[in-house]
Amino acid sequence: MQITVCHDGREVMAKILDVSERGMKLFIKNGLPVGWIVGLRTPDFIAAAEVRWSRHSHTGLALTEPLSPDQLLQLLGGPSRDTGVTPRPPRTEPTETTGPVNSLAQRGF
Repeated sequence: MQITVCHDGREVMAKILDVSERGMKLFIKNGLPVGWIVGLRTPDFIAAAEVRWSRHSHTGLALTEPLSPDQLLQLLGGPSRDTGVTPRPPRTEPTETTGPVNSLAQRGF
């Protein structure tokens, strides 16, 4: 999914590569400086985040507020609750059968 990243009056388009309740990984042409606070926008979503890491065209963001299940589902490209589908909340702990959780939030992003 595409998302607009805003900083200091400028806007650039980025692609969401991974998203969790507390962060996301973006593909953005020249990356972003670590420490920047940026605005994020889609037609139905607005949020703020801090750039935690940037390597080449990949940037990791920590959201200032956690995403709701509906917002997370929307950013993942799934149906909304209006369709009657109830999203599962993100898994936060490993289970015996699945092993460790591999999310941006657990990695501190």
